[in-house]
Amino acid sequence: MSNRLRRLPMIRAGLTTSDRDADLVQPPPDAPLSPEGRRQVEVMTHFWEWAEIVVSSPARRARETAEILAPEHSIVLDDDLRPRDLGPWEGRTASALEAEEPDAFAKWSTGDPAFEVPGAEPFEAHAARITRFLERAFDEPYASVLVVSHRSVIRTLAALLVAPLPTDRPFPSEMVLLTRQEEGLWKLGRETSDPPPLRSPLERTGLSGWPDERPPEHHVAPLQVLGRELW
Repeated sequence: MSNRLRRLPMIRAGLTTSDRDADLVQPPPDAPLSPEGRRQVEVMTHFWEWAEIVVSSPARRARETAEILAPEHSIVLDDDLRPRDLGPWEGRTASALEAEEPDAFAKWSTGDPAFEVPGAEPFEAHAARITRFLERAFDEPYASVLVVSHRSVIRTLAALLVAPLPTDRPFPSEMVLLTRQEEGLWKLGRETSDPPPLRSPLERTGLSGWPDERPPEHHVAPLQVLGRELW
């Protein structure tokens, strides 16, 4: 296992038309970004971050998010970053589930770790494929890998390396930053020489906030993708 990987910036795929109009608990794989979703992802290109490679879920909304973030670079698609299969809940609306299965929906929406949607991808299987992705990431010669994926995947990556994220995070298009410290432990956010008032939310907490919550101006710079070598 390589010791080179030190930064794991992750961004949740942007809003789709399905998110806004159909209230689906999970958009279909071929759902494109909505105009609002594209605009919010474009705002995220101004966060002061860098990566050597971009790895994305194959879902269309994730691919389009990655292409906006790194338009001149090859995007590596990794099937292990696909969203969790919700089985019979796929294609259902949140409002219908809340009305028809209120207890189950409440447990799912609050992230109850003991709750499994009947017929959905088991959490152990979901975590196993995300662990496979991490093992590949550690074996590659990259110090920073930008991951474009989905809420369930990003939450699992954060839980495996650091700790569970707040229940409602990340938001669509929100960036989450994990960094590896000298002693080998991972943390949310990053160390900086800036005094506390100048630190962005991403640096302090590892969570960027809503895309329209721009960081302080001296933190604003184009997102840089340094390498083009494939995974």
